[in-house]
Amino acid sequence: MNGLGAKNVERKSIKRHLPLYFLLLAVGMFHVCTMPKFFYRGDNFAARAEAANLLNTGKLGIPFSQKTRLADLPRQRGQYFYENDAKQEFHSKYGIGYTLLYLVPLWAEKMYSGKLDLLCVTKSQLLFLNLYNVIFTLLATAYLYRIVSVYTSKTWQRIGFILISYYTTFLWHYLRTPSTEVFQLLPFLAFYDHLARFLRESRLTLPKETRVWMHMTLAVCFAGILLSMKPFFAPLFVVVGVLGAIMPGWTGFRNVFKGAFRNVLKYRYSYLRYGILPCAVVVASFLAVNHYKFGSIFVTGYEQRVKEEGKPYFVTGYKQRVKEGGKPYATDTGGGSPPKTAPKGEQTKVIDRFGMNPMAALHGFFLGRGNANAFVHYPVFVFALFGMKRFAKKFPVDLCLILSLFGLITLGLASFSGWEGGSCYGPRYLLLVLVVGSLPFLEVMDRMVSFKPLMKWCAIGGVACVLGWSLVMQVYMNSLEYFSFYGLRAFWTQFNQERVDAYFDHCFHRGLIHRDYILYIQKGKPYFPLEAVKNVLSARDRDRLIHLTQRHRIRRMVEPNYFFCKSRQEVDSR
Repeated sequence: MNGLGAKNVERKSIKRHLPLYFLLLAVGMFHVCTMPKFFYRGDNFAARAEAANLLNTGKLGIPFSQKTRLADLPRQRGQYFYENDAKQEFHSKYGIGYTLLYLVPLWAEKMYSGKLDLLCVTKSQLLFLNLYNVIFTLLATAYLYRIVSVYTSKTWQRIGFILISYYTTFLWHYLRTPSTEVFQLLPFLAFYDHLARFLRESRLTLPKETRVWMHMTLAVCFAGILLSMKPFFAPLFVVVGVLGAIMPGWTGFRNVFKGAFRNVLKYRYSYLRYGILPCAVVVASFLAVNHYKFGSIFVTGYEQRVKEEGKPYFVTGYKQRVKEGGKPYATDTGGGSPPKTAPKGEQTKVIDRFGMNPMAALHGFFLGRGNANAFVHYPVFVFALFGMKRFAKKFPVDLCLILSLFGLITLGLASFSGWEGGSCYGPRYLLLVLVVGSLPFLEVMDRMVSFKPLMKWCAIGGVACVLGWSLVMQVYMNSLEYFSFYGLRAFWTQFNQERVDAYFDHCFHRGLIHRDYILYIQKGKPYFPLEAVKNVLSARDRDRLIHLTQRHRIRRMVEPNYFFCKSRQEVDSR
């Protein structure tokens, strides 16, 4: 009987997790088939170079003598590498977590090719990075499914929420880019899941079981992983400490300080063992790495970045221009190559400090138009706002955690000059909190299907139209190389036409820019920048411009961004 009972339990367990297995299979196959064809220029090159050096030499620091092998990455001091003058070494200014995570795909490349360059841009390396991203996507999917399962028992809602969160938002872009954002998603979801479980299970009665306290330890560990990637995640430990102290035995806001004091006093040894000691280990490790890489425990690697005094530069993806005496300086960053920066100036000053105007950032995130707007790039969050009230009644502890994370991270970002996320797609720094902040959308999904038929289909139709439009925009964005927008803008704005400049600079969504060009190339539909510019050119210049647009310079910039898709040159040569 015991054997039969164990088999029955095992069958029920497999059957219960069957939807998750099918979801993982579908997501995995889809992401393998749509793997990107190009490297993602930017920060990830620095972390990968440090990881490659670690594999090749056993040391983190890249000697100054190897500067030529880093192409233009060290051209601007502090942009990608912290220059440790005492050791005469370059160190990636980003956390050691990225460096360690990149060891796996770089080791695979070294085993496959027999060698490993600091800036390896081979096709096999891109394949290993793509497959690595797929693995992280599947692990994040499993954790997100586990999180969603707490709030709904309906399989269609669980799967629907995950698919909507992935493919109707700019999250899809960062799940497939060979960049660093996909590495953050998994530990953040794990952090949220374990901390939420600790808070829920300890709310009604003070925790005595080790199992409950282990959720706090795991939350601290995953927060430590995030801290090893970016110092910005340090406030997560504040969330753990504050909510972890006040939530057990919660009796209301009136007794919040009294209850927190009682919890800490009565369970001081548990807090010490499962919370404070793990935090101390994480912080000590973080400070030790800072001392080794940057020469001081108080230096994080971001302090060295400078820009030219009186000669501001701006990134345009394919072109980066610096105004020097009225003449534009341009550098071509070519597909798949490391990013290039503006020349060094004689005078420098530090940028990216605290003390910026937070209202400008908050306005840009939620009320502004364009690339930084969270509602435009994550429309699920808009509908989630309508489910907050019902979500709060059912899961007050979870909503308290969500609001704490959202508020703390948003206000922290608003204090930085780089809150927009640079030249990248969407408000990428808000991406993680938008994922968990959209969990109340589950209540909206549940509520819509309970409406009367007419109201139900009107509500479903309205939501489907908005999410469907966003899905189409994500398809267009992911169909081209990541910085094609900047390549197109750099080409067309050189004609100094106000309408063309406004077309690029004031677009509602960058997917519209990609869509217009794809439809022009594939179906011959009118292309606004071309129509606006050719009217002011001579017939000879107009014909030359059309030829450049269709066959040469621009068309090479907008290659289809799918690993298994043939390039334009291969298609044109047939």
